[in-house]
Amino acid sequence: PGDDENGTIVLFPAWPCEWNVHFKLWGSRNTSVEILYENGSLAEMKVEPASRASAIVFNDCVKM
Repeated sequence: PGDDENGTIVLFPAWPCEWNVHFKLWGSRNTSVEILYENGSLAEMKVEPASRASAIVFNDCVKM
């Protein structure tokens, strides 16, 4: 995951589609993002504060 100068948080820029993951990340502007990614798709996402949800950008996973 990455956080750019505009406050955009980019998730899964090079994540293999076959890998499951559960993580929590803290970004700029007091933002936290908790993700559950299973079986090639987003199963759960929690963004705090909710007003920052529009700053989350998903890149396509990498097919291996």
